[in-house]
Amino acid sequence: MKLDYKGIILWSVLISSLVLLGYFLNPIVEDFSESNEIKITVTDYNNCSNLSFENTTICLVDYVRTFYNYTVRDDIERDLEDIKNNGGDCYDYSILYEKMAKSLGLNATTFSFFGTSGHRFAIIYDYEMTGYCQIDELNYVCRSFK
Repeated sequence: MKLDYKGIILWSVLISSLVLLGYFLNPIVEDFSESNEIKITVTDYNNCSNLSFENTTICLVDYVRTFYNYTVRDDIERDLEDIKNNGGDCYDYSILYEKMAKSLGLNATTFSFFGTSGHRFAIIYDYEMTGYCQIDELNYVCRSFK
């Protein structure tokens, strides 16, 4: 029996990458979404402008919380009103956070596990790269490099 060393190496690299990804995404620093702070009702995400990336994240999550409705949908880009009226899943909310953060002058991107069919979340960071916030639907973790 011949061993497939390339397959073994590929699987080892994949498993190691997932373990390292889990380590870096593990909330080592304070998870602000679990704090006892008072949530405010944000009726317009433009009220989240001119804040730090951490406070912008908190503000955006509080805004989305006012209409959040988890509904599995096809992964196509939707506008804010469609998501407000019909809900969305991790794809929809991560893309929404990315668009809102960029419109407020921050950097943002989304990350997906297992290609486009897996779970997706957003990452918001400032241009100085002093830290970042990871937003997963209504949960978020912010990390600072200070």
